[in-house]
Amino acid sequence: MLAESLHPSLQAALTAGGIDPQKFNLGTPMRGEQPAARPPRSEVFVVGEGDRFATWNVGSLTSLCRGNRQPPEMKDYPPEYVPVFSAIEQRVWFASRVDRAPTDGELEEIYSNVRRRPDGRSLGVTHDTIWQIAALTLGLFPLSAAEFEAVFARLGKSARQWKEGPTSRNYLGALTRMFGGR
Repeated sequence: MLAESLHPSLQAALTAGGIDPQKFNLGTPMRGEQPAARPPRSEVFVVGEGDRFATWNVGSLTSLCRGNRQPPEMKDYPPEYVPVFSAIEQRVWFASRVDRAPTDGELEEIYSNVRRRPDGRSLGVTHDTIWQIAALTLGLFPLSAAEFEAVFARLGKSARQWKEGPTSRNYLGALTRMFGGR
């Protein structure tokens, strides 16, 4: 079973910001009531309780991978990986409520790109958001590169399975039912 274990660089960023490592999440820098200009995706904005925040500078996703464990077959979400999938999908769902909700096809493509080229060039705001979600996930869970690839391959498969057409958002609908309580 995977246990949450903070990556040392994430731990250092939280400590520098005075953030409780048990009570933080990915955030969006704000300017008053509006989101501030988006920083580069490598500057992961982390928020804690109250007005505490920190910027975690992530050089690359591949640098956050730990170990050489091989993943199991991922026909479904293996029970020991459910916390990993939940961490990603809950944040993707929340981000879709803040920004424009991506289609199933867009999510399938982004998951595939993050899996195949984790440190490739930015493909836009949604890609950058999912890149930051991936960074935070790797900061929380000690995943090997093989496990990371398998998780994102399975996420891409999930988005593809829900896809009914070029504008369908069924995958996000399923996440809304799971995380939004409807």
